[in-house]
Amino acid sequence: MPRTSIALQNLAPISLVAGLSVVRTVRRIHPACPVALKWPNDIYSGPKKLGGILTESSVRAGRPANLIVGVGLNVNTRFERAPAAIRSTATSLCQGTSPSHRMDEARVLASVLKELCKLVRQFLRSGFQPLCDEWTSFDAVPFGSRISVDDGNINMEGRYEGILPTGALKLRGESGLHTILSGTLRPVGVLPITHKV
Repeated sequence: MPRTSIALQNLAPISLVAGLSVVRTVRRIHPACPVALKWPNDIYSGPKKLGGILTESSVRAGRPANLIVGVGLNVNTRFERAPAAIRSTATSLCQGTSPSHRMDEARVLASVLKELCKLVRQFLRSGFQPLCDEWTSFDAVPFGSRISVDDGNINMEGRYEGILPTGALKLRGESGLHTILSGTLRPVGVLPITHKV
């Protein structure tokens, strides 16, 4: 990956970029599997979680020195014997296929890495804006849904209004529109996770 002087705050959308690389991979190698993204780092297949993204950066002289992107994706995991709470919330790429069918994990990994490298290069050149519409097309959370977002300091509740080209979430609360760069999005009530095929 090329070295860059990109500012720390401009790296915020990297988890969205990584999520998009997984979506592209799933659509290519398993077209029948519905896949969607939930801000900022969750990957869903239908109403169940398929995977997630974790990012960590180290800073030197106010700039990121290293960036680690971790991608977790359930590929061949079977949940039939898992506790009910896990069966109801988690899924994998091989779910719905015959018990003897296993996906080629090396192929999945290679495809994710190829897409991730391509999208990160694009992101470093042009930012997240050129990818924002594509990410939005796979947004798992319906526009206008009632949500709460915890950014580590404060919990806000309101209507979900999508994301900005900066990667920030838009939340319409009683006091107006808030933009949130990082945090945990939770539904208020039952969230109808959108299926994307």
